[in-house]
Amino acid sequence: MAAASAGCAGGSFDAPPGLTSGEGTIELKPAVVEASEEIRLRISWTAGPSGLLAGGGFSVRFPVAPGSPSPGFTPPHHRARHVPGFVQCWARRGELLTGEADTVAISSDGGVEARCTLRSGALRPGDGLALDYWGLAPRIAGRYDLGGASRLWGARGAAPLPRPAALEVKGKPARVLSVLLPTSARPGETVSASLRVLDEFGNRAEGFDGAVELTLGAQSRLARFSPVDRGAAQVDGLVAPAEGVVRAEAVETGQMRDEYRLGAFSNPLRVLADAPRVQWGDLCFSSGMFDAEDVMPLGFAFAIEPLPGRLYKTYSSRTRSPEREEHLRFIEPDAGWLRAAGSPPAAFIACSDNDWGRPGTIRVTGLEPGAGGLTAVLEESDDRERILDALERGRAWATTGARMILMARRDGSGIHLFAAGEKPLRGVTMVLLGERNRKEIPVDAAPAMEIEVIVPVPREETAAALWFRAEQEDGQIAWSAPMPLGGGRP
Repeated sequence: MAAASAGCAGGSFDAPPGLTSGEGTIELKPAVVEASEEIRLRISWTAGPSGLLAGGGFSVRFPVAPGSPSPGFTPPHHRARHVPGFVQCWARRGELLTGEADTVAISSDGGVEARCTLRSGALRPGDGLALDYWGLAPRIAGRYDLGGASRLWGARGAAPLPRPAALEVKGKPARVLSVLLPTSARPGETVSASLRVLDEFGNRAEGFDGAVELTLGAQSRLARFSPVDRGAAQVDGLVAPAEGVVRAEAVETGQMRDEYRLGAFSNPLRVLADAPRVQWGDLCFSSGMFDAEDVMPLGFAFAIEPLPGRLYKTYSSRTRSPEREEHLRFIEPDAGWLRAAGSPPAAFIACSDNDWGRPGTIRVTGLEPGAGGLTAVLEESDDRERILDALERGRAWATTGARMILMARRDGSGIHLFAAGEKPLRGVTMVLLGERNRKEIPVDAAPAMEIEVIVPVPREETAAALWFRAEQEDGQIAWSAPMPLGGGRP
């Protein structure tokens, strides 16, 4: 392309031949903020050796979750200054900011691109453009790459800058304590407990400095945290007691008022002589922005794409809505689904279904910044192929995030049902599904922390399958794997 020249206030210069986009440097201030705080960012681009001609500029990209904007930035726009998310561009000549720059915000999948373009004149090397952003920082802590691209003249294509802009979002102070035990163990087996100190959005409280006392039966251990632990600790050497169901209790120690003291009970640990190992994981997480295991320890985290027809997704961050949770028939298979599929699913799964990697955090925070459900699989190994094989054989159950236990086994005496919750169980329902109808039968059991009963096999000629749904008093739900019955065909 031929060289171009343009005048500017205070003189003119000739742009060198062979202009290349991608020149210049970018700087972000402040570079570190707290989760969900109100922020005012200034992203400054400084022209390189070629300067900048009218029509040139730079752009950055703000990650935004389209269906649930709260985990990401307040969506940028250039409409009204008083509305959070407002962006404004300026031309910078030395220390002087002028209104010679145009501002555009363009939405696309997964983000909003903000562009600054020099309207007229030219900028010398060392001058540049600035973009101001006012809104809320993301709720999810981590490093947010905003990228950065420049175009030096007119409609020429933009090229990435060598050092893109990035914002570091830190967690807020500690508000929540979580303790996780394995779901199953044999008597006398050594187990470990995972402790997490989180903020109100499910981020690890990186500045936490203190101690937590963990109690499991007659055993007591003290876990000490320093800021370098980033709110995570593990207590080893605990011994599973006699057969039954136990839960650990964790309480923050030190001098403080009781209302400020962190405390938590763990998920249920079932101790049996022949206890199978249970792996908890996220089957919808692939290459998101954050590590799925950064907050909640998982046995596996990978994506199944496409989802095999033998597996049915009952719950994820995408299916969550008040209407669906009020009417569970919207998130469970119905007669129409069975007619189309031809056979009942082998197993239900629940997962995150997003790029934020926080499955299960709602169980301790009460909020859901990009969270989702979990799938429990009866399998010794966390190998992907063995996990998938166990799912195909129905050796699994799904939950909306709580690490509840829900297992059903059929023999000559009936269906042996066992359910245990992190909180008291409101009840268990047996769901019968056929190609013509669907029926729900409450299991005859009083509300309790654990429910263990033998349920008679229903004599329903029109039912092709049944499953059980357990519900905690806080609304958390678990689904057993469907059990084929052989009926329900026209």
